[in-house]
Amino acid sequence: MIKKIIKTILYIFICFVDSFFWLMIMNLNGKFVFKLFAKRPWLIFSIKTKNLFLIKLSELIKKLILKRCNLNPSFSTCLSRSITARFLLDIFNLKNELYLGMTKNKKGKKVAHAWLVEKKIQITPKMVNELEVISLHKL
Repeated sequence: MIKKIIKTILYIFICFVDSFFWLMIMNLNGKFVFKLFAKRPWLIFSIKTKNLFLIKLSELIKKLILKRCNLNPSFSTCLSRSITARFLLDIFNLKNELYLGMTKNKKGKKVAHAWLVEKKIQITPKMVNELEVISLHKL
């Protein structure tokens, strides 16, 4: 019962943080947002110890981020979810890479996408059509 309550509270927190980042992305200057997220000022708050509790908590965060991607994408984008995951993994001092990519859809229209990778494991979903990647950047 306690585990379910903790998961629910953590999921609500993740949704809140994701929506906050989404609002920042939608309302602030793009260059400012890009510089802010590239610098990652929240790293000063990272927890340096690696105990079993933090490892389990980080695994739970990964699962809940994926749940957010699949269940409730309102007030959220692939970029905001990737930044949310990056923010939370950075707090637990887990190395991760944020990718920004561009591909073309079936109609030839360019589509931007962002995803996060930690230890070569996707945290947020990758591009669907990887074969026609136009550009790819790693932050």
